[in-house]
Amino acid sequence: MQDDACLSGYAFSEATLGALMPLFLWLDSDCQIRGAGPTLRKLLGDGVIGQDLESVFTLRRPRRTGALCVWFRRSACR
Repeated sequence: MQDDACLSGYAFSEATLGALMPLFLWLDSDCQIRGAGPTLRKLLGDGVIGQDLESVFTLRRPRRTGALCVWFRRSACR
C-alpha cells in the first residue's frame, strides 16, 4: 500500500480519506500536494496535484517563509 496515507499504524486509501474528510489535503515531505479530498479538488481544480503547497495557498502563519515545510518534514509520517 505504497499510495496510502499512514498515521499510527492505520492506512487509508485516498478514496477512503475523501469519504471521511472531503476537504483533506495530503502533502508529501517536500510540501507538494499529493492528494486532496473531492470537495477541495472542486474548489482548486484537478491540476493542483503535484504543485507546491505555497504556490496554491497563501500562508499567513507562520510568517517565516518555508517554516511550515520545515515543521512538516520534522513531523512527517515515516
